[in-house]
Amino acid sequence: MIWDTTPEEPKPGAIRDAKPSLSEALYGNAETQMGKTLGLTLDQNISNLRNHFALTADQAAAMRKQHVGWFTDIVRNNRDATAVHTLLTGRTIKPATEEEQTAWVPQTMKEARRLYGDDADRLLAKAKKLIDSKPGLGDAITAAGIGNCPDFVLPVLERVRGG
Repeated sequence: MIWDTTPEEPKPGAIRDAKPSLSEALYGNAETQMGKTLGLTLDQNISNLRNHFALTADQAAAMRKQHVGWFTDIVRNNRDATAVHTLLTGRTIKPATEEEQTAWVPQTMKEARRLYGDDADRLLAKAKKLIDSKPGLGDAITAAGIGNCPDFVLPVLERVRGG
């Protein structure tokens, strides 16, 4: 045979090299991609939080890493990532009022049901599970008061709808 396309069998006891996917080889892993996606917006938002909370450079770097981890796989596209991160950081500095939070509930539910019909409740549960899988994110959302904000909830629902 001139060209053998079958993969070579590893020798017994050999450790297989994990080859990255084409996407990872070109753009880095999911967290690296998210850091690049958020880019300057992330840098500005972290700078705003650093000033607000009087963080050291090391604390700000740790926060940046945490935020990239939080936002990896939480939304589907660049526009949503930057908008949702800016919303979270803005509302971390100036949390939503109780009145705003109360007003958002029917707005969000109406829009979620319009977009997803009977599937909205399942997607909301799936979104909550995704957020709960990111340590500290739920607490940050609660502190910012955006847990019922349509500008936060709907992009996350779109992400979990797509798998």
